[in-house]
Amino acid sequence: MKTGNTLQKARGFLSRLRKDESGNTLAMVAAGIFPLIGMVGGAADMSRAYMTKARMQQACDSGALAARRAMSTGTLTTANKNTGYQFFDFNFPTGSYGSTLISREYTQPVVNSVTQTIVNGRAEANVPTMLMRVFGNEEIELVVTCTSTQDVANADVAMVLDVTGSMNTSMPLASTGTATTTRIAALRQSVRAFYNSLGPGRAGGDLSKGRIRYAFIPYGTTVNNAYLLTNNHLVDSWNYQSRLAVARNYWGWTETGTETFSGYSAWTPNSNGSLPSGVFSTGNYNSFGTVSGSGSQTVTNADESTSSMAKTITTVPIATSPFTATATSSNCTNANTLARGMAGISHSFASAGTETQTAINTPVRGTHTTRNRTYSQPRTVTPTAYRYAWTGSPAACRLQSASAKNSTPPRWTQARGRTSTRPLTWTNYVGSELVYGQVNTNVSGLKAGGSNWNTTFTLPLSITSPTTYSNITLSGSTTNSTFTLGTAANNTVTFLGCTEDRTTDTTINGSTSIGSIPSGAIDMQFSTLASTGDNNTRWKPYLHNMVFDTNGTSKSSSNILSECPSPALKLAEFATYNSNISTTYPNLFSNSAAITSVYYPRNTTNSLLNAPTLQNYIDRIQLVDGTLHDIGFIWGMHLLSGQGMFAAENPDTFNNVPVTRHIVFMTDGEMNPGEDRYVFSGFNQRDGRLAPASTNDSGMKVIQNRRLRMMCENAKQQGIVVWVVAITGSTPQDYADLEACASAPENFKTANNQTDLVNSFTVIGQAIGGLRISQ
Repeated sequence: MKTGNTLQKARGFLSRLRKDESGNTLAMVAAGIFPLIGMVGGAADMSRAYMTKARMQQACDSGALAARRAMSTGTLTTANKNTGYQFFDFNFPTGSYGSTLISREYTQPVVNSVTQTIVNGRAEANVPTMLMRVFGNEEIELVVTCTSTQDVANADVAMVLDVTGSMNTSMPLASTGTATTTRIAALRQSVRAFYNSLGPGRAGGDLSKGRIRYAFIPYGTTVNNAYLLTNNHLVDSWNYQSRLAVARNYWGWTETGTETFSGYSAWTPNSNGSLPSGVFSTGNYNSFGTVSGSGSQTVTNADESTSSMAKTITTVPIATSPFTATATSSNCTNANTLARGMAGISHSFASAGTETQTAINTPVRGTHTTRNRTYSQPRTVTPTAYRYAWTGSPAACRLQSASAKNSTPPRWTQARGRTSTRPLTWTNYVGSELVYGQVNTNVSGLKAGGSNWNTTFTLPLSITSPTTYSNITLSGSTTNSTFTLGTAANNTVTFLGCTEDRTTDTTINGSTSIGSIPSGAIDMQFSTLASTGDNNTRWKPYLHNMVFDTNGTSKSSSNILSECPSPALKLAEFATYNSNISTTYPNLFSNSAAITSVYYPRNTTNSLLNAPTLQNYIDRIQLVDGTLHDIGFIWGMHLLSGQGMFAAENPDTFNNVPVTRHIVFMTDGEMNPGEDRYVFSGFNQRDGRLAPASTNDSGMKVIQNRRLRMMCENAKQQGIVVWVVAITGSTPQDYADLEACASAPENFKTANNQTDLVNSFTVIGQAIGGLRISQ
């Protein structure tokens, strides 16, 4: 019963509970709270995890880019990695979003045993949960990866390098400190850094990369380019300012025997032999004094009306002098029969002056057996004046005289002459003599077929066994001559590959438009090909030891290496900086004792220097004299352009991918044309091929800077990117033309120390390479 009542009571409670809903809400909430915590907490924790991972990815990417940019070689060094870690830590500081960094690492992959110039990154971190830890998930593990590569689809780069003598001057190693190096040494380091920055492209073994090709154009006042050409590109003959040994047949005379003189002629007036004006003026005489003595006096009278010495003169007898006192003053004065109160004049003669030769005949062989001379001898005539004057004590009519003053008239001159003869002996001088001027020279002997060249040929440019004849009067000459005769001899003329360029335009000046190339400037027109028989379109051998001024002065150094730079290399791929140079130049390097090279002679102490590698080419490049930027840039364009003679080798696309073209132009100074130099345009002071022959050095500089600007503009019109690096020094220079040459302001860079120069080349390489995140 009791049990039944209890059961009944329980059923009643549950029934009431079922019917009463007021207490169910709390229970239901309690039952559903855990799923709700899982949903909301998971979303919040995952949101934090996503934010953290995104930040980690940014940090990984920036570190990979920084590490790749820091690579100056093809190897990821510890220092490069540390650079990457610094960028990672900057973008993902410790404890970001409450995370715990487990690891971060940058590595370099190896594919098919070839180390790739790529930086791979991986980072791992744990992010603590806030709500999900209720379910036992206390942290979320995050992993990110990244890859940085410097990737070029296809790029052709022409490096135009100033290798003139000033590159041997010193420059600081860095902006601080006193250590120095030479500019050329700094350039060598910079070219290596550029290659390491841009890389070898597919030549490095990764065929997924684009093609990267390099050309090198060392320049001074010309470019060594002939071995990139064929024989048809060069003329068969050309006019050089040179000399020739020509046969001479001189007749000269010497005077022999005794000189025989004729008698003197009478004294005659010369050009001022007449009586000078004012001869009777008392003011032209010193003070008058009484003539001493007595007796009969004779005074010679001259006729003033004609003042001619040739006039017949008379004598006037004078009574006892002085007159007696019975004479009067008036009749004393009347005794002066000549004008101005003068009684007369007499004259005396100075000693005869030095006899001089006044004429000499020019003998003609077969006509004259003697040589005649005419002599003249002058003398000075000095007059003495006489007059009567009532003077003295006691007063009397007295005769007085006075001599002419030295500094005033009436002195005059006379001259007399004579002639002489002297026998002649004629002598024949036979031999060869050097004649200077423009010489048309056959240079076809340099052509060895195809792209092969002979390096020397011979011309009769010298004299052997010379004999100098001095003080010989040659037939047809009025003066003694000194000349040299001998036997004509052949002289070896050297050709190492430098050229005079094609026809230039002499109308270009500082105001010529840079927007187009004049039709006459064939040397600046890349689409105009060389035509056989047309010397305007063909190059000419640069023959350094053949050019002379008209006074016999050589216009070039005896050392050809100071005139002709190392050979230019056309576009080629290089797997490493030590790759062998693929070139048609014969004996570019000496690799055996039997082979010699003027460019890179055999080194007996370090055999590695004999290898024809790109590194050796740059590290042993020759320095030359003079600086002409325009010829260096012209040949950078020739080797890079998709127009002209190398068009077939320089397509606009490769493997259906566009090719970008770049000129990296490096110089350490201004133009140094030297109007009297033998350069790519000949000897301008004589040839006048680039400007009028009278143009001086500063005028030539203006013209060639304008030519440079025109070439730079032409490059930009072809889509070529121009980079300019100028080494600055202590002497201020005007770099306006160089700065304007660059494609953009950021493409012009200056450097006054090696660190700056290396950095400039590195940055250019990276810019060309296009550093990017690949995944």
